[in-house]
Amino acid sequence: MWWNWLISLVHVFLTLIAIRIAARFGKTALMTLGVVYAISMNVFVLKLFELFPNFYSDPTHPLSAFYMTVVSILTELYGEREARYFVKLSLGMQVLFSTLAIITIAYKPAPVDFAHPHIVALLSPNLRIVLSSWFAYYVSGVFKASVQARFKVSKGILGKYLWLRDNLTSKVGQLVDNFTFFLLAFVGAEPFKIILMRIGACTLFEFLLDYLDTWVVVSVCRSSKLPSQSAI
Repeated sequence: MWWNWLISLVHVFLTLIAIRIAARFGKTALMTLGVVYAISMNVFVLKLFELFPNFYSDPTHPLSAFYMTVVSILTELYGEREARYFVKLSLGMQVLFSTLAIITIAYKPAPVDFAHPHIVALLSPNLRIVLSSWFAYYVSGVFKASVQARFKVSKGILGKYLWLRDNLTSKVGQLVDNFTFFLLAFVGAEPFKIILMRIGACTLFEFLLDYLDTWVVVSVCRSSKLPSQSAI
């Protein structure tokens, strides 16, 4: 299990560094990276690994948490409109990817096509889970962008301190995402107790990653040459 912990740390580090590098190239690079993260989540969610005895996780948690990082940076530096545009763009690319995946596996395989069963297992969508994921992704992303933009122009401490509004909106946005997805995707298919356990484990992991998220958001906004409307 120590190996999985080591790989998880490398995964988190590389995911964060990619955001930091993309931010140096501007809005388009950030949006492109965010789309890559969004599409990757739909594939990597199939992979399970053990972190503790009988406790399983998947590689999507850093991607899910740091997708919120991209939304936050776009909201702070370019405004709510651009952040919401990114959420719609990445959702559209997920739909396109799934459509292309269905078309790809629809081809009748050649007799020598050894990869077809693996491609089918990897790309075949479960309609309920996919639709639940898209809906949760969109709702949580729009929520995060909208609420953070309103906090940014407010006169209280949330308007004054970026680290506070980013951390708060990320945590609430992840709760919205996790409850929406797991309830829509698994109610009736799994015991409700198991669903709540999965929500709790996923949320806890993402909450811990939020502090790294905030560090990246603050450092990117602090180093940006774009005007800031509030204190760091």
